[in-house]
Amino acid sequence: MSIVQLEPQPNFPAEDISEQTAEILELWLQNREIVASTHEQAEFFLLYRLGHKAFARLAYDLLDDTQLAAFSHGIGAYEATATLVRPMPTGISPQTATLHVATAHHELQRSFIGKVAEVRGTFQEQLPNTSHAIGESAVRYYRDHTNYVISGAALARELEIGTLDA
Repeated sequence: MSIVQLEPQPNFPAEDISEQTAEILELWLQNREIVASTHEQAEFFLLYRLGHKAFARLAYDLLDDTQLAAFSHGIGAYEATATLVRPMPTGISPQTATLHVATAHHELQRSFIGKVAEVRGTFQEQLPNTSHAIGESAVRYYRDHTNYVISGAALARELEIGTLDA
């Protein structure tokens, strides 16, 4: 028996993961225990912890329970993916993380549906392997709501890209 390791993807999320990594990740992300434990590690990164809570809270008022669960799962799956494929970013101050989360939250309050559709399209276009892996891994639990899963992942990526580029 051999243990499968993911190849490092140091430029993620600016660059997509490889097809091989996506295939492995799709299987790993189907296991809720792997997602939960990796997501727990990921939320030591303040940007993820604050962003996930803010996005989930905003979506709470707009989505039904199943849609919200799928959306939140997508955020967690993205954060787990990032944690598994590259080292966590450093050098982002608590003030910067808080400012970027607050700015993103404000933008989403003005036009949640439009912004979500925009970032989901960008995510699927720029990171097709990642989008496919996260979406397909969620079919088992959120068959009719994978768009919400991908939307959650896309928003988490958008927040991270905006913060890392700042």
